[in-house]
Amino acid sequence: MLTNSSLRVRVLLVLGIIILLNIVMSRFFFRLDFTADKQYTLSDATKNVLEDLDKTATVTAYFSEELPVPFQKVKRDFRDMLVEYANLSGGNVVYEFVNPNENDQMEAQARADGIVYRDVQVNKRDQATLQRVYMGAKIQYDDKSEVLPIIMPNKSAEYDLTSKISKMSVKNKPKVGFVTGHSEATPANMVQVREELNVTFEVETTSLLDSSVVNNYQALVVVAPVDSFSQAEITRLDDFLGQGKGVLLALNRVDMDMQNNLSSKSINTGVETWLAQKGINVKEDFVKDRECSQISVPVQQEIIPGFPMMTYQQIKFPYIPIVKKFAENNEITEGLEQMVFPFTSSIEYTGDNKATFTPIVFSSNKSGAVDIPYSFIGDVQKKLNEYSFTDANLVLGATIEGKLSGDADARMVVFGDGDFGVNGEGQQMQQLPPDNVSLFVNSVNWLVNNVGLNSLRTKEIQSRPIDKELTDGQRQLVKWGTFLLPIILILIYGFVRNILRNRKRAQWAKERYA
Repeated sequence: MLTNSSLRVRVLLVLGIIILLNIVMSRFFFRLDFTADKQYTLSDATKNVLEDLDKTATVTAYFSEELPVPFQKVKRDFRDMLVEYANLSGGNVVYEFVNPNENDQMEAQARADGIVYRDVQVNKRDQATLQRVYMGAKIQYDDKSEVLPIIMPNKSAEYDLTSKISKMSVKNKPKVGFVTGHSEATPANMVQVREELNVTFEVETTSLLDSSVVNNYQALVVVAPVDSFSQAEITRLDDFLGQGKGVLLALNRVDMDMQNNLSSKSINTGVETWLAQKGINVKEDFVKDRECSQISVPVQQEIIPGFPMMTYQQIKFPYIPIVKKFAENNEITEGLEQMVFPFTSSIEYTGDNKATFTPIVFSSNKSGAVDIPYSFIGDVQKKLNEYSFTDANLVLGATIEGKLSGDADARMVVFGDGDFGVNGEGQQMQQLPPDNVSLFVNSVNWLVNNVGLNSLRTKEIQSRPIDKELTDGQRQLVKWGTFLLPIILILIYGFVRNILRNRKRAQWAKERYA
């Protein structure tokens, strides 16, 4: 039996252990990460960037106090991440949290630093009100600064933060040249791609007629050329590969002729012939896929009798495939989920074993291709079930590495679509799906053997939809099953627990009477 003095000793001992553990744990920070894609584990790329810091990076986190419940996790996760950044950098990352809603001066400073707010509806005292919420950060390094205007829920902020720090701290970035002179797409109309490439590269435009190209750049990029390449320019590409460097080619092999009854035509620049000599055939066809995007089609309807009106109807158009199938365990496609490849062509390899050909982007199991000449006039009125899909897993993008020109090992990435990374310009500019950008940037990183941020770029909290097409009955079964199953399990647990407790009570009663 415990005496009062021994009880006090034990209580003091437990309190002492708790205090000691708190002191120790305050100096060491770690998290156990049980997520499938390690959302809460910092990548090797982040660790390398932080370990290479030779100056202090200051992070000013602008977060409103009393955030609505869905956003409280964003602040907590960002704070935990900054603690890890500070530890891994050896103190070269310092941070502070500021509440912009505290006063007008703080709010003005947040806006001056580029932080944006969002109005969020919250319920207080049975009334719906709008609350101005700030969730962003400013990063300063030396005399440079970058900003995260808003940190979104359900998205890992690690890539954004690491890339901003890397962009300011990395010295002697390798140069990437975008080839011009043949009506190609340039960094000016590839805004999202350019912004991501600027993190780790110096991006410039260049001409293959410039003899310094071979020495000045680590990789060349050719996007959607239209005009012909001269023999001197083709030779320069061979010279570039002969130095063991990398080339990315995103080609439009065929094109829809909007001015000639939606007919099609081939695009011949000389690059296609050069690739064919190396065994890489970008075919003169349009790939069609059951997994596809939608287009707006004008339809004339009489909403009011006697007054026909032109309206627009959304239909699925199989010549704008939504790509969901990628090479597994590949540095370029790791983490990618889906992207859009408009009017793409298929690729086949007919070369020898001197080079390694690796398909990395595929059409779905229900796809096909139509050769040109081809007219799309009838297709804009078709329903998806009126098409035939007799092929599967057509190659839409691939890597080639080996002795492609000369004795040095070189690398190429070839895509049968020149537009998947292009935003456009002016009023025609469009926002690209994130994975479109990631595929392009990852490819450039692979060409120069700089894949550190590739997996980190696609590290997001992804939705996991059911891939299989379900009938209406199956959808209802899944819907009600996910709703009712937890309730049923809780009831079963309560029922079993109640039975076990009653048995124990009966046993205790027998022991007392005995």
